[in-house]
Amino acid sequence: MKRFPDNWPLLSVYALKGNIDPSPPYQRAPAWTLGQKQLLIDSVLRNIDIPKLYITKSENDQYEWEVVDGQQRLRAVWEFMDGEYKLSDDAYDIGNHSIADKYFDNLHSDIKLKLNAYTLNFIILEEESDHEIEEMFLRLQNGTSLNNAEKRNAIPGNTRDFVRDIAESHRFFTDLVNISPSRYIHHEIVAQMLLIERTGGPTPYTHTQLTRMYKSDEGKSGRPFNKNSAEAKKVKRVLDFLVRAFSDNDMRVPELSRLNVISLYTLASELLENYAILRKYKKFSNWFIDFEVRREAQEPQEDDEMYGYHQAIYQRTGAESAQKTRREVLIKDLLASMPDLALLDKQRQFTEEQRRVIYRRASGECINPNNNSECVKNCTWDNWHADHIIPHSQGGQTTVENGQLLCPSCNLKKSDKMLA
Repeated sequence: MKRFPDNWPLLSVYALKGNIDPSPPYQRAPAWTLGQKQLLIDSVLRNIDIPKLYITKSENDQYEWEVVDGQQRLRAVWEFMDGEYKLSDDAYDIGNHSIADKYFDNLHSDIKLKLNAYTLNFIILEEESDHEIEEMFLRLQNGTSLNNAEKRNAIPGNTRDFVRDIAESHRFFTDLVNISPSRYIHHEIVAQMLLIERTGGPTPYTHTQLTRMYKSDEGKSGRPFNKNSAEAKKVKRVLDFLVRAFSDNDMRVPELSRLNVISLYTLASELLENYAILRKYKKFSNWFIDFEVRREAQEPQEDDEMYGYHQAIYQRTGAESAQKTRREVLIKDLLASMPDLALLDKQRQFTEEQRRVIYRRASGECINPNNNSECVKNCTWDNWHADHIIPHSQGGQTTVENGQLLCPSCNLKKSDKMLA
């Protein structure tokens, strides 16, 4: 990595605002308070030194530069010069000019010139690797209390990118959860969900465990993550199910709180794997809301299950034993509420022998159950699907009696109709 110092007048920094990316993927979200921003501008006006800012060439075609360290300072400058906030109402005068409670446009021209002429010290980085950028970012931020999710967001790789995409674009997080997205808390939740799928069930989701998962993309520990992997698809499938279950209206769901969301996700993941729950999504959401109403109204006693559940959500949230306790209480209550919930057949795919019987019994002809105009009536052995008459997701058994021959087009149409 090469480093080159340079000094840029603050007016030039403002003019380059559209060419500088303050939030590349490893950066945390804007975090400064109004008081911190006001103090920075006050320091500039009094010629107090501001720490160096670190930038590098951007890989995003929209920008020329990206910020490695100094995002909060740059935003404070740009926002003040854009008139988004004013200086503190108790700021001392500078010379004969008052600056207290003033926006940039209201400052005396001498003060504006002073601000515009102030030079910021930049270090320009070249020939740096992603790992070197990550290391420098974490070291530079060490004194500003990054939380664990912000630290992990600085680790480049497929895991970080997948987590960010789900946390920032999936409807479960953008429209439904009753959890503020501040300081990457949605990223934290998605990472926990992904770790649960990668390990196959309840597992401690400490910062150490999650960081190890992120760093597996470097090939140093564990297996690298593939965004098209079975566990990635499972995360999306479970979240899609939860969106269908809870999105009756355009408002956030109070019960989808930080206290509950991982427990609910883990339960839904297991149900989709083992029970015919897919078409019973509304019963599922009604049950959970009712469970939460009962839990809030009940005073847990030391000898009942709800007492253990309360301990598991309030005291030992991330521990594996606490996750298992929550799972046991939830699934027992759900099955009592939905006694007709059928187990899925463990055998999902028809065997070669079953397929042969289904094909010969149908004489190779698709039954075209939905009058599909694109149906391929006569199917060759290498171009047909053995389909469950009663869908597997609804508890249908993988037997010859529950099997039918469909051409690929009709099977796709049937799947689309079921999901509509």
